[in-house]
Amino acid sequence: MRELLPDWLLSPAYSLRRAFLPRHRSLRLTREGARPFRPEPIPSRLPGGRVVLTPIGWPGWEALELAGEISTDGSSVRWARSLDSPTEPGPIEVELPYGLRDLTLRLVPDPGNVHELVLDLDELGVVRSMRAALAEGAGMFAGEIRSALDGPGLRRAWSEGLDAASYSRWLRTFEAPSAVALDRLRAEARASGLRVSIVCGPRADEAALAAQLPAQVEIVRSLQEATGDLLVPLGPGVRLVAHALATVVSQFHRRSDLSMVHSDDDRIESDGRRMRPDFRPVLGPELLRSRNPLRGLVAIRRRDAPAPSGSSLDDASLYVWMLACTERFHPERVHRLPLVLASLDPSAVLDEEGEREALARHLEETGTAAEVRPGLAPGLRHVRYRLPADVPRVTLVVPTRNARELVELCVRSVRDITRYGAYEIQLVDNGSDDPDALAAFDALARKGEVVLIRDPRPFNFPALNNAAVERTDAELVCLLNNDVEVLHPEWLEEMVSVAMQPGVGAVGAKLLYPDGRIQHGGVVVGLHASADHAYAGAPGTAPGHAQQLLVRREVSAVTAACLVVRRGVYLEVGGLDAEAFPVAFNDVDFCLKLRERGYRNVWTPHARLVHHESASRGRRLGRDQKARADRELAALRSRWAAALTEDPYHSPNFSLSSNVPRLAWPPRERRPWAP
Repeated sequence: MRELLPDWLLSPAYSLRRAFLPRHRSLRLTREGARPFRPEPIPSRLPGGRVVLTPIGWPGWEALELAGEISTDGSSVRWARSLDSPTEPGPIEVELPYGLRDLTLRLVPDPGNVHELVLDLDELGVVRSMRAALAEGAGMFAGEIRSALDGPGLRRAWSEGLDAASYSRWLRTFEAPSAVALDRLRAEARASGLRVSIVCGPRADEAALAAQLPAQVEIVRSLQEATGDLLVPLGPGVRLVAHALATVVSQFHRRSDLSMVHSDDDRIESDGRRMRPDFRPVLGPELLRSRNPLRGLVAIRRRDAPAPSGSSLDDASLYVWMLACTERFHPERVHRLPLVLASLDPSAVLDEEGEREALARHLEETGTAAEVRPGLAPGLRHVRYRLPADVPRVTLVVPTRNARELVELCVRSVRDITRYGAYEIQLVDNGSDDPDALAAFDALARKGEVVLIRDPRPFNFPALNNAAVERTDAELVCLLNNDVEVLHPEWLEEMVSVAMQPGVGAVGAKLLYPDGRIQHGGVVVGLHASADHAYAGAPGTAPGHAQQLLVRREVSAVTAACLVVRRGVYLEVGGLDAEAFPVAFNDVDFCLKLRERGYRNVWTPHARLVHHESASRGRRLGRDQKARADRELAALRSRWAAALTEDPYHSPNFSLSSNVPRLAWPPRERRPWAP
């Protein structure tokens, strides 16, 4: 997908120019009547990446609403962000997407008769970054300079990470409501009449917790003692920020249908700094079973909560109760609040063995046949779903044109390494004309290693796969590129066992480049104003943010380079779209159709393969190929315009301009205390 970006946008020289020769411009913004402000004259293009906005002589405002269109390759997608007024007058740091056009601004409250504003816009350069680093301390230099160099050309070279200086500044900018906003939030919480029961063991900060909402908070020692409308269990070492309870109560007040609200959290280091935020996606069963993401702030409406199995407040007991809550509540009644409302100090110890045993009991009680094994790192779990004695048959569909060496490597790795026995390989020959390739494919068929299908139509990846799926009567299909190489015996067993779980749509694997870097860690919808691979280019051993690359989890989409799905589900949504997406984005479109039908798409790190990406077709696009790619991108943006604005499995606190997680400036979701 990265081949769709223009070459200059991937150039390190562009990033270096931005870093050391940042540009300055002054924008005059005008409007007619009560319409939004627009730059006058309209700039040919606005700089992309991190910039600094400095209002010049503006009237008082509480929020700034920015909107525009990201326009690249002949199509566009809407873009909008909201910024709260800084607590102290001064410049505002914000990330503008590349290709932003038709920028408009609104001030809240509207300044009435004001029809002209002046705004200075500066690219974020090294000098400004070094000043910020000095303000934080000399030890922050590296992280700040990395932010300055965070153009698209260089960002691929950096490993994933959120440095201390940037995160500290981000917290102050976007997570600290002003005194006026906090008063407004608390007034709303008081007016709601909702009472909060904090369930915890003895704590030194009980008075401070009760003072967050005077006369609305009770502190009890067990869930059974609670009398409040909302239950907030707090384990040892969990600290709440001063506006946490008012924020949570406001959410339940605004949405009477909510049963559960959970927020983000971070860690308090030994030196007192807040670091290592855990920005959560929308919760799904696979993520919840792979790790416990609910150790921070969770609030549950008491009338909806299942009865706890006991009175203990230890880590494992709270975890199994949270599992029961998430299984009872419809996903639409569980709200992810992308705010860092809690911090875990060093005393918040994980009971790894207790959680594993609690999960095993929960799965047994809910009738899920599975074994809970240790995961890929401490505190993680690998749930191995048991397959029936008569294991379902799988058809592996491998389209190819020539590429004899790649096909032989692919087929040989499947045959020699795969432990799962009930499969066949359909090798779909799409018009090969290389005599060596033709002879090699015939030889594979004679040996019974593949079922050879000749399909000489013009290359159309969806059509080739759809025809193969129609031909087979296997219960599951595995779409497999001809340039994929199997690495370990359990890959297919893992993917099949997950695909057979109720509610699961497509299952994708962890794919690596031949040099060991990550090629596919799931697909983020909306990334680069289209869709792209999460963590592409990151080290193969990287754990990812909150260990995302070490756990099985729900994602919006997975690549069809290695995708397992039940055949009936594939046919239910019409398979891959051969008309709109003959080459690119057909897998994204397919997965979004599954998600629209209520299926969950899952990515697993327990199935690992090497992907020699596009080795048989090449990467450089000719004129006709570029026109086709532009049409496919336009079709994606048109059909899935709403989906491209927000991926539920990618936190709105992360940028949509980076394949590895980086802080969004500002977050895409408006803060609850905004006017």
